[in-house]
Amino acid sequence: MTKPARLDDPDRPSFPLDAWYAAGWDHEIGRTLRPLRVADQPVVLFRRLDGTPVALADACWHRLVPLSTGRLEGDEVACGYHGIRYDGDGRATFMPAQQTINPSACVRSYPTVERHRFVWIWPGDPAKADPALIPDLHWNLDPEWAGDGGMIHLAADYRLVVDNLMDLTHEAFVHTSSLHQEEINHERLDVAHEGRTVTATKWMLGVSAPNFWAAQLNRVFPGWTGLVDRWQIIRFEAPCTITIDVGVAKAGTGAPEGDRSQGVANRIINTVTPETRTRPLLLGQCPRLRPARPAGDDAAARGRRAGVQRGRSDDRGAAAGPHGEPRARLRQPQHRRGRHVGAPRDRRADRRRDHRPAGAFRCGKPMTAPRRLTATVVAATEAAEGVRSLRLQLGERVHAAPGSHVDVVVHLNGRDETRSYSVVAHDPEAGTIDLGIRLGATSSGGSRYLHGLTAGDRLRVTEPVQTFPLTRGRPGYTLVAGGIGITALLPMFRTLVAQDADVRLVYAGRGRARMAFLDQLGHPRVDVVAKDEGRVIDPDRLVADLPEGHELYVCGPIGLLEALRSAWHAAGRPASHFRFETFGSSGRHPAEEFVVEIPRLSLRTTVPANRSLLDALEAAGAELMSDCRRGECGLCEVKVLGCTGIVDHRDVFLSPEQHAPDDHLCTCVSRAASVHGEPATLVLDVP
Repeated sequence: MTKPARLDDPDRPSFPLDAWYAAGWDHEIGRTLRPLRVADQPVVLFRRLDGTPVALADACWHRLVPLSTGRLEGDEVACGYHGIRYDGDGRATFMPAQQTINPSACVRSYPTVERHRFVWIWPGDPAKADPALIPDLHWNLDPEWAGDGGMIHLAADYRLVVDNLMDLTHEAFVHTSSLHQEEINHERLDVAHEGRTVTATKWMLGVSAPNFWAAQLNRVFPGWTGLVDRWQIIRFEAPCTITIDVGVAKAGTGAPEGDRSQGVANRIINTVTPETRTRPLLLGQCPRLRPARPAGDDAAARGRRAGVQRGRSDDRGAAAGPHGEPRARLRQPQHRRGRHVGAPRDRRADRRRDHRPAGAFRCGKPMTAPRRLTATVVAATEAAEGVRSLRLQLGERVHAAPGSHVDVVVHLNGRDETRSYSVVAHDPEAGTIDLGIRLGATSSGGSRYLHGLTAGDRLRVTEPVQTFPLTRGRPGYTLVAGGIGITALLPMFRTLVAQDADVRLVYAGRGRARMAFLDQLGHPRVDVVAKDEGRVIDPDRLVADLPEGHELYVCGPIGLLEALRSAWHAAGRPASHFRFETFGSSGRHPAEEFVVEIPRLSLRTTVPANRSLLDALEAAGAELMSDCRRGECGLCEVKVLGCTGIVDHRDVFLSPEQHAPDDHLCTCVSRAASVHGEPATLVLDVP
C-alpha cells in the first residue's frame, strides 16, 4: 500500500491507492455514464452491453474534457467535444478525420469487480489488483438476513469516519434516545489483530435493553421486559471497510457462547470510499437484520436504516471538518510537456498565444507537466555493444508501470534539450530506475552524453510517465522487440510472466552481441531472432500464428513496425489489438545532411545528419507546434511543396496512403534523402 501521509500534510493523500473501494451499488451502475471520484481520481462508470461494469478516467486524452459529458455508443464512450471513442480498456478506437490512431491515445482503465451488490474499483497499481482482497460482505446476498441500504455523503476525513465506527462508546452521548447505556463505557473492550483486520469485541451481560433494542426484541418476543446480554463486535478491514455485529439476547441464554436463538442481531455494513483528500466522503451502508421478518416484509430493516441514517446525522458534526475540496490533479500522458495538444487536422491557431479552452474545458489542472527530479547515477554498465545501462536514484519512492518512460534533460549546443527513454526496471522502495541507452550512429549528442556518465554524476529527469500501457486480462500476448525496442517491452514481459499470462516475446536484432539485456531473458517463452544467425521475422507468419483474441505489442524500427502493421491489417485483425511504440531515429534511408526551405518565411537552412528537421527549423527562427517528438501525435505536421530527393517518412501518425503523395510530413522525425549523391532540398509551407 502507498504510505499514508500525516494528518497535516496537504500535498499527499491519506488513503492508500492499492486497495478496493466501493464505487456504488450494483443497481446504480447502468447504461448511462456515471461520474464520481474515487481516491481523488475522477472516474466515469458504465456497463457494457453484456452487463460488465467498466471504470475509466473521466478525462478525454485530447483536451481532458470529462468523458461523462459524452455518450455511450455500444460498448464505447464517445467524447462530447471532438468525438474520440474509447473502448472499455480505455483505448481510442476512432478519431474523426484521421486514418491512423495515435498509439498513446488512451485513458486509464481501472480494475473493476462486481461483488456482494457493490461495484468495486482499484485505483492503484493494476498488477496488484487481487479480487481476493475484496472484503467479504456476503450478508448483502444472504436470504436469511433482511436489509436495505443506501449512501451517505459526509464532509470529513475518511479516517475520522473509521474512528467513529470503530469506537461505539459515543453511543452513550450522541444516541441518547435510542442506544444510550451506562455499561457501554464501563465494560472491557477486547481487541484482536490479524493481517489486514482488527476486531474489537465488547459484551454487556445482564443489563437493561436500551430503547432501540427493546423495541427490536419485542418484535420477535412480544412482551419481553427482562434483562439482556448485549454485544458489540466491530471488524475493521483495511483500508476502510467496517462490519458491525450488534445485538441483544435474553440474559443467560447462551449468546456469548454462540447461541443467539433467543435474541435479535444487526449486521451493519459500512464501506467508506474517500472521494477527495478531505471532502466529501461516500459512505455505502447496508444494515442487515436477523432474524428476518416474513417474506416480502422488510419494514423492520427499512426502519433500522432510517434510524441509522438519523444516527449518522448526529455523527456528522463529530466527523465533519471545515476543509474545502481541492481541484483534481489529473493529467494524461501526452500533456507531459505542459503544452496544448490540438486536433492535428484543425489546430491552425496563432502560435504566439496560449489558446486555453474555456468554461467546461477547464478540467482540474489540464496542462500540469510531470515533476522534474534531480537524479544521481548509482551504476553505469555495458548492456551490449553500443548500449549503456544506467541506474538512477531519484531520491524518493518511485513507481513505473510497464510502458513508462522518463524525459532526460541534456545540455547540447548551449541549450537544454530532452530525450525520452523507456524505464527498463524500477525499485519502488530504493527509488531507482534503470534505463537502456543505445549510442546512435548519427547522435546529436544526447546518447553520447549519457554514455559518458559515471556513478555519482547528476542529471535532471521527469518522474516516470506511462504512454505505452499494457492492457491486462487478455487471452494472450505476443511482444515483438526490434533492437533497443526491448527496453519498452521487457517490463511488460516480466509483468505478464509473473501473472502467468499466455505471453511470448520475439526479440530481433542484428546479432546477439548487440542485443541488450539478453542475460535477463533466459526464458522458454523468448524467441531470439538474430540476423547474423540467418534468422529474420516473417510478419505474415507471425500474425497468422496468433490465436484469435491475442494482442500484439511492437516496439522497434519503423520498417519492422509497418511490416507487422500491414500484416495485421491484411489478416483482418482488430486494430485495437495492435499496440505499438517506435523511436523516430529509424528510417528507410540513412540520416544525411539536407537543405530545407520555407519560401513564405524567406527561410533556408541546412539540417545536419545528427539533428532533426524540427530542431533545425526552430534554431532558424521558425515557430512550430510540437509535443511527442517521436512521430506519434501529428502536431508538427506541415505541408510539403516539393523535394529534389526522397521524402523519408519516419512517423507513425500518417498512414501509408497519406505518405504516398509526399505532400505532408512530421518534422520531428521525417527527413529528406538524396538520390544521386547531391544533398536533397526539401521545400515546406507552415501555417
